[in-house]
Amino acid sequence: MMTRHPSPLKSAAAPRLQPMPWAALVALGVMSISCGGLLNAPAVERPLTASEHALRNAAYRQAGTVVLPPVAPEERVEALLSMNRQEQPRDLVWLTLWDDCAEDGDIVSILTDEFSISVPLTRQPMRLAVPRPTHNLLSVHGVFDGGGGITVALATAYGPVPLPVMAPGQTVDVPVR
Repeated sequence: MMTRHPSPLKSAAAPRLQPMPWAALVALGVMSISCGGLLNAPAVERPLTASEHALRNAAYRQAGTVVLPPVAPEERVEALLSMNRQEQPRDLVWLTLWDDCAEDGDIVSILTDEFSISVPLTRQPMRLAVPRPTHNLLSVHGVFDGGGGITVALATAYGPVPLPVMAPGQTVDVPVR
């Protein structure tokens, strides 16, 4: 079976911005402090400190439920191709994720109910389609650590949300709707 990897985020598909709650502001601050900045900043070449781990964990907890944008009907064919599927009975949503610290070869698996996909993380945000989880939990499972822990962030309408740093074999369940 051929493994398909998600495509980089298309700039035209950026989510519509909404007012940013204080928790999202905290998450942005954490990413700026712990990883040397946001998307196009230089990558961190050192392991995160214990206090930086704690800040990421707090930002993740404070972010709450992540709202995933639905796949529009006109995008469904593209979405199914990105999933390597011909049909999907449930609603599909877009998930955008990236390595928010150092592009060092980290790999995660995204799991929703019976669907899973492995994602090699880069500093470039990647948008991929996933079936809407029936129980409102999306699992991010650490597969490979390129060094210093698996660092991943998710895009939301309010801004990026850093997940806690993971080790291979560890799973973070993200509440979504």
